[in-house]
Amino acid sequence: MTTQDEDTGDAHTSREVDPHELNPSGRLYLYLRHVDDAGNTRMDQCLANYLKISRSDLPSLFAAAAEISTFPEQIRATLQDDPDATLVPFVTEELEKADAAIAWSESLQGEADRFRSHYDDGTLRILEAWSRELNKRQRSKPETVTRQLSEVRELLDAVARDIRDDVDIDPRVRAILVRHINALVTSIDQFYVGGVEALLDELDRLTGVYIRDPRVSGEIHRRPGWGQRLSQVAMLIGAIGTAIHGIEQIAPAVVDFLQLPSAVILAPPSDLTPDDVELA
Repeated sequence: MTTQDEDTGDAHTSREVDPHELNPSGRLYLYLRHVDDAGNTRMDQCLANYLKISRSDLPSLFAAAAEISTFPEQIRATLQDDPDATLVPFVTEELEKADAAIAWSESLQGEADRFRSHYDDGTLRILEAWSRELNKRQRSKPETVTRQLSEVRELLDAVARDIRDDVDIDPRVRAILVRHINALVTSIDQFYVGGVEALLDELDRLTGVYIRDPRVSGEIHRRPGWGQRLSQVAMLIGAIGTAIHGIEQIAPAVVDFLQLPSAVILAPPSDLTPDDVELA
């Protein structure tokens, strides 16, 4: 899917969200499947290929490795509410294998074959099955998430362009906003690693700097268009969280941002339908 930026004419291609990206079992399944691909030799290069970044980008590599290392515990948390418990013992057993692989590779040193030696095809099959069960339980809609992520990306691109073109903005505030917007964009580009949780975390950080730093809030307050777009970003990220997890699990950052006095609150985008945020 290619979307066109209405202000500049620039186009970017939005990636279709895989259903397995919507829960931690699926995200771990996708990563282990990637490691299994032919051509992966060393773990640092394997992860760099997965993220589509340079092998020399160590901060990004280690941040992603740290996120991946949390998947088994996230998956274990989902086992607590299994209504029939049929898959629970199998998932538990396979997670022990995943733990061993991840623990061995935390330094991102060594050969991918050594990583693969800790698990087998059964691990992939069980993680895939549990991912499908979670999506069924959550009634997740990857096509909706794909569209909403594209809309968030367009809004962030517009804010980034505004910041870039504004010659009057405080240089320190420019640097802060660019850093946080880039982090949100990275969370979209690497949705298959962090999921909506990473987006909510980055939104929480942006909200925090807005609240704590009067220079940041002052610059945004003087530019109502920025507040409009950032409010829409918050609403869409909240809608993505609702579509995946249910409204009771949306982080407070979404509500907090929308309640900030200098943000100009708009109605949700016109193509945001009730189906996008309802679990039924």
